Amino acid sequence: MDFGCGLGGATCMLKNALFEARVVGTDISELSLEKAREHYASIEFGCTADKKFIESCVGASDIIYVANVFHHILPSDRISVMESLKLMLREDGKVFLFEHNPLNPLTKWVVSRCKFDKNAILLSTKESRFLFKKAGFNIVDTKYLIFFPYILRCFSKIEIFFGWLPFGAHYCMTATK
Repeated sequence: MDFGCGLGGATCMLKNALFEARVVGTDISELSLEKAREHYASIEFGCTADKKFIESCVGASDIIYVANVFHHILPSDRISVMESLKLMLREDGKVFLFEHNPLNPLTKWVVSRCKFDKNAILLSTKESRFLFKKAGFNIVDTKYLIFFPYILRCFSKIEIFFGWLPFGAHYCMTATK
């Protein structure tokens, strides 16, 4: 499941990588889902505001991919969304949560100038960890990503050695049910 799929670009990449799997994109925006369905007609998309759709997803996902979604969710709603993710996950499933890293000054600068992120409230890894634990998940790993800007992409191969360093532009937290 691609939770918060937007226009479906990442959902399509997941489907191409996992071509035999059932890949579902979900979002709260019907407009985004309409565009995703137009561009990727072979992929299933559903609205997270549709109770019947959400009920059909209970216990159905081996993997839930959540990329840069939680900073758009009001802090007061984040625990209930995390609990919904847990409901949609199979017993041995994993959630991969990607978020902007507020410890990275360049990331904060870029987010502050992005029209799409106008009302974004960034989450620290500490807050993400709290949300996972509060919802009853077991945290498996946290890695920091993207240490070099695109212009220095020749160094991207060595980024795997910096995953422990909390200054990458993004982080990925992995958790199990």
